Amino acid sequence: MLSKNELLLLVLQLIILHPRHPQAIHQAVAACSYGAYLPGSARLEKVLARLLTEGYAVARADHAGRACFSATIVGRALLNVNAQPVALIRKRLHLLAIAEGSGFPALDSALTQLTFNLGEAIGDRRGSVADLLRLTTLLEETARQISALFPLSLTSHGDPHERTSSFPACE
Repeated sequence: MLSKNELLLLVLQLIILHPRHPQAIHQAVAACSYGAYLPGSARLEKVLARLLTEGYAVARADHAGRACFSATIVGRALLNVNAQPVALIRKRLHLLAIAEGSGFPALDSALTQLTFNLGEAIGDRRGSVADLLRLTTLLEETARQISALFPLSLTSHGDPHERTSSFPACE
């Protein structure tokens, strides 16, 4: 059985990489509710609040609300963790912007399907740990391919409508 941290990290990967899929969001929320609730951390809450704002800069206008909704879910589920998941949030928001701006529907569709599969496995708790890790690896590999095709700087400053953003530093 997955530990609380393992479960929540998988859920985090699921929602942030592709948050606009309604079923994926539903499964992620169910998994968070089923898996664990962690007590609050003021520092992380502050960082997450800033990430919500940054979400508007990295997501397309018609998906900005969904990106922020997903970040809110993450904030509720992951309230007492170290800096590593916060860095993962930044990465996922960035990759979301890249994926939605890639112009490759097939790539977008593949992300949706992989995310749905992972959400289903987590939500139903039917998948083995190996299955979940395999799906996570597929998501990571897809994300790396997208990143290689569309390199963007996480520290760029400029037009807020461009697919770049300056994220809060993880201390």
